[in-house]
Amino acid sequence: MKSFLDDLIIVYGISNAFPHGSRAFKQLQLQDVMRIPQKKPDIEQITSISVNVEITKTNIITTASGQSYEGRVLTGKKLVIEGKINQKLEYVADLVEQSVHASHFFMPFGSYIVLGKDIDCYSEFDVTGYIEDVYIKQLDKRSIFKNVLLLLNAVPVPR
Repeated sequence: MKSFLDDLIIVYGISNAFPHGSRAFKQLQLQDVMRIPQKKPDIEQITSISVNVEITKTNIITTASGQSYEGRVLTGKKLVIEGKINQKLEYVADLVEQSVHASHFFMPFGSYIVLGKDIDCYSEFDVTGYIEDVYIKQLDKRSIFKNVLLLLNAVPVPR
């Protein structure tokens, strides 16, 4: 995982490599407003954010099949994915001593990937989440807007 400096905020967790040639994937944009817990001091300046993806559950379901007028294809099989984005925000406190503090957050998410129609409900997939980009902006002394671009990739597990 790499890090980069954006507006003097170091972002850790952006993926270095991505899958190529995959047919079972989904891209998501996840937005959230994080609020500093009451027991923590106000923010003067954000110094860094660390993010990682944790897949907590997957399940294959049978669903509708067909093609919409706009070209969207449903095969009758979907891989339902549940997970969370783990985040650690570090910041300089708005205090005379300017101490450094950290707050931990997590954002649950759910999504799906359309699978091939030949997949049965007993198939297994290894799902990996890739952080493509993170945008973070301090809104006020206690609130931070965050936008994460996430790629979910599913690879069949050989039987």
